[in-house]
Amino acid sequence: MDQSMKRLTQFCSGTVAAVIGLTGLGLGTTLLWPEEARGAEEFTIRTTGPFVFNLSIDALETFAETGEITGNFKNYARFLDEETLISLRQLLRFRFPLDLITVDNLSYSPLGRDALTNVGKIFQSTPGVNGFHGLRAAVINAAAKADPEGWTLIDVMREFPTESIDVSVQGLLELQRSLSVYLTYNRAVVRAIREQAAAEAAMETAIDPASLPDLSQPGPISSPAAPSR
Repeated sequence: MDQSMKRLTQFCSGTVAAVIGLTGLGLGTTLLWPEEARGAEEFTIRTTGPFVFNLSIDALETFAETGEITGNFKNYARFLDEETLISLRQLLRFRFPLDLITVDNLSYSPLGRDALTNVGKIFQSTPGVNGFHGLRAAVINAAAKADPEGWTLIDVMREFPTESIDVSVQGLLELQRSLSVYLTYNRAVVRAIREQAAAEAAMETAIDPASLPDLSQPGPISSPAAPSR
């Protein structure tokens, strides 16, 4: 994976140099400053260092849904090894099963704010500026429009309330690894709880209702003990 990121960074360096050269000739303006903002159709992807590029969310969504590499995603995917592509696709396909009410309440809780602040380091409205506020709005809107299966990071990207999104590739991969650890831990905890509950249920002695006293009948009354002399 490190070698893939190194190759991608080298590619970025060459591309940036070419763009700078074209700009000097007056040919690169539309590459760096498009006349029309794409809004939620495109986002900026950041690898390592100062190198940034535009990617189509549609191409990324196609990759997530079918595994097919299309559009301008081809330029970057060829520098990522198979393991990285698989990890990226798993992350993009993961559905968060949280409804609107849960997301809204969680996003304003201390735990939710901490989580959004951490993820805001990956998804930023402006490079170097935490994307907390835009991310919170995007997550809430994505949850509001989600189907019963939940919402994805693609949904969040489309709901981001700014014209562009700055995304860290390395941050995405780290998020995927953290998510995998969390899911593995979560499944293990749920399995342990279920096994413990089943074991306790098996050890319990069945109670025969017929052996219980009839509460509608008066019970025996003990005679008071004679006072001792």
